[in-house]
Amino acid sequence: MKPGNGSKRNEYKEEYIHKLPMMFANGESLSEVCAELGISKQTFDGWCEKYPEFEDAFLVGLQAAEAWWQKLGRGSAAGKLKIHLDTYIFVMKNRFKWENKEKLMKNPLDTSSINMTQKNNIEAVKQSEAIVDPNKKIKSVFPPIWG
Repeated sequence: MKPGNGSKRNEYKEEYIHKLPMMFANGESLSEVCAELGISKQTFDGWCEKYPEFEDAFLVGLQAAEAWWQKLGRGSAAGKLKIHLDTYIFVMKNRFKWENKEKLMKNPLDTSSINMTQKNNIEAVKQSEAIVDPNKKIKSVFPPIWG
């Protein structure tokens, strides 16, 4: 703390555990909450690491923020609210990692829109199918032990 400052805004207080979930209750972002507490995101992350109860309160707060945004979307879908749909979708995808459900594969061999785990699984299936020849005779996957 600098001399003459008079406040200890970077000092962790146990009362934050009770305040934190409500600080996210209206859809606030982490940046907004950090600004309200007068701390940096790095300080916030440090508190989450050092104080597990603070991290738990943060997770509850994130859930409250997402619920607020979901209610906003539901209100719009019901015709009770007018929102800018593109902005809403942008927020949900970027803040809460929502994905479009239309990413279903139309061709099972088209791997352009799937993640690496799915691609690896498909490759494993293709390789296991390559072990069996068209006559259904199993080819050995082991190297010969004699020369």
